[in-house]
Amino acid sequence: MLNARFMLALLILFLSVQIKTIGQNNLDQSAVMNPIRLFFNGMLTADSSKVSSTIAKHAKFFTVTEQNGEPIFQEGSIANFLNTIGGIKPGFFKEVISNEKISIDGKFASVWCDYQFYLGDQLHHCGVNQFLLINTSQGWKIRQATDTRRAIDCNE
Repeated sequence: MLNARFMLALLILFLSVQIKTIGQNNLDQSAVMNPIRLFFNGMLTADSSKVSSTIAKHAKFFTVTEQNGEPIFQEGSIANFLNTIGGIKPGFFKEVISNEKISIDGKFASVWCDYQFYLGDQLHHCGVNQFLLINTSQGWKIRQATDTRRAIDCNE
């Protein structure tokens, strides 16, 4: 009888720790995704200050494309990007993400996701985004964003 009670107590303790860990992990992942969601909402609403609020100091943006069968890694200008966002009509840029894969280690996180980018209602291109984030005193911020771009095969 004592062994059964002891085993039951251990099981309850184990399950409560597992449930707390799972719950905390979900909260952490949600916190990491918040600036990414705000970033895309800022793009959609043409609010460059909203987008800017998600970006860490000294952040970098990159795009991986292909030329003559060779990959090209291009750095984009964050200032130009923010100026573009601030100068468009709300609803013109729409980026839809899916299949988020989130990894967190302390104050560092990575998010890999598929995306489809629309100009107005027209699908323009698709690919993957990879975000590197840091947890600052102001919360999670995007430190680096890299995307690939495909103009074809977006529905595969």
